[in-house]
Amino acid sequence: MCAITVLIEGEASVIAARNALQKDVTVKDRTSRRRYPRRLLMAGADSATGCILAAALIVVLARPSAGERIAAATVRPAIPVYNAYLGQSGTSAQRGDRDFRGYSKVSREVISAVPGILAIDPGHRDVNGNGCIEPANEMWRNYVGAASLGLYYTIKNVILVKERPSEVQCSEVFVDTPITQHGTPNIRTWWPLLFEAPGTTWKLTLLYGTCKAWDDDGSGPNKPAYAHCEVWQWKLDADLSSLKRTLDVFHEMPFGLSGTPLVSDEALFYQLQGYVALAQACLNFGDTTGAGMALGDFELAAADRCIAATPLAPAVGGYGTGIAQSAESPACCKLLIDVEYIAKKFGVFQTAK
Repeated sequence: MCAITVLIEGEASVIAARNALQKDVTVKDRTSRRRYPRRLLMAGADSATGCILAAALIVVLARPSAGERIAAATVRPAIPVYNAYLGQSGTSAQRGDRDFRGYSKVSREVISAVPGILAIDPGHRDVNGNGCIEPANEMWRNYVGAASLGLYYTIKNVILVKERPSEVQCSEVFVDTPITQHGTPNIRTWWPLLFEAPGTTWKLTLLYGTCKAWDDDGSGPNKPAYAHCEVWQWKLDADLSSLKRTLDVFHEMPFGLSGTPLVSDEALFYQLQGYVALAQACLNFGDTTGAGMALGDFELAAADRCIAATPLAPAVGGYGTGIAQSAESPACCKLLIDVEYIAKKFGVFQTAK
């Protein structure tokens, strides 16, 4: 077993230390030079303070016979994910979902985009082939650098924090309250992305120990250490291509039992797609003014056609049709905040008067 010592700064971090590390831990305060045995750290800490230490940049461990070893957290760049992706219902060997053209033998695929999923695979293995849970030292091996080298490691803490940015529009729909999940059994690893706000981030922090001192950053500043902290991040991005794909998915998914898609007005759907294509063409030629005007027209057209209830009849367009805006399917608000995000990203909206 590795005896573990963690260095902290000030007594305020003591409770955080208790949350982040498990048994056989001594916490030593570098400011006051006081030591805090484990039995004094077992009360009064919530999961939020546990996040503080698990995401800290300095974690120090030592063996009884060795000097202290410092390891800064390894923070990975955010990986972009999107609300929707290009997709189809079949392959050349499988006909899939195609349109029907009567006597004509030519048909086309009707599914052009599919909803995005953030799928976080920890790398858990079915060791015995019968559904048995693998040993604790194999948990989260896909996100532990030591595992890739075959080093023995022990997970101390796992935290996932999801944060949404504050929105100007539809702020009551896309609330910016962070979500924190603590401990492997409580970590959601499957996140549907279709209605998520652009700029939303997921941060996975893993604190683990190795019984052998290991240099986790190669030629980087870290020295061989017994404790290691790795941070993996994903960020929902949006651009004009993803906006087009999201519109396509909204034209494929049903609005309840109405028999209509989430964008139920057919003419409006093609109008919005036209604005997206125009904005892209303008950006390709460096015309940010034209792109801004096209996105502004998109925003006005969409905002004017939000509908909270399903159409009374599966009409092609007209009264009662538009873009779904319900608690379960906030498609209209989703399009509005996407346009706002994309316009800011490319600097095509002139915010200065």
